[in-house]
Amino acid sequence: MFVPIERKKVSSQVLDQLKKMIKEKTFPPESRLPSEHELSKMFGVSRAPIREALSVLSASGLIESRQGGGSYVKRVNLVGMLDPMTFEMVEADQVLELIEMRIIIESQAASLAALRCAVRMKN
Repeated sequence: MFVPIERKKVSSQVLDQLKKMIKEKTFPPESRLPSEHELSKMFGVSRAPIREALSVLSASGLIESRQGGGSYVKRVNLVGMLDPMTFEMVEADQVLELIEMRIIIESQAASLAALRCAVRMKN
């Protein structure tokens, strides 16, 4: 059985590669990304798809552009995990820690709500 060949935009391929490099810590948090010119040489593409990929990374909160200073990889916070792109950048142990925290908070909140309900029913 054959798998159909995907036709992907060049910028999507660049985006996928950059996300992978950020996730694998080729570009760790707080590090400066190569310039658009350097990235275009690295990937063998023009600067237009590089700009488009960087724009998507910036809009999703994975990088930040600094005026005259280039683009830097942002540290991913658990708070920003609702965005699917940032969620895939979070380590598995951080997700487990978040789940543990939610179990503690939610069970205490449920207990407090039940207690308050019981008090109101008595009054």
